[in-house]
Amino acid sequence: MADDLVLLALSPEALQVNIDILAKFCELMGLKININKTKVVTFQPDRAKKSNIMQFFLESQPIKHTDKYCYLGIMFHSSGNFSVANAELRAKALRALYGLKGG
Repeated sequence: MADDLVLLALSPEALQVNIDILAKFCELMGLKININKTKVVTFQPDRAKKSNIMQFFLESQPIKHTDKYCYLGIMFHSSGNFSVANAELRAKALRALYGLKGG
């Protein structure tokens, strides 16, 4: 069984606390988090320095950072801009519409 989950936090420290709570919960429930499918997206303006990004850990394993992540069909970008997600949803809708029209 696979389920997706997103954790949100207002600060890096709060996110690490949430990750630790999730890890403990999963341990208690006999669940395993796949570190290879676990990513962190830090939302910040493009002009912000990427070097300020905090490293997060799932237990002792570092979690990989990424600039974008697809969750439930919506592309989240570190800039917080949803224009790419809007374009992708529009393209999917047009494909569906043309599929209904048979052409």
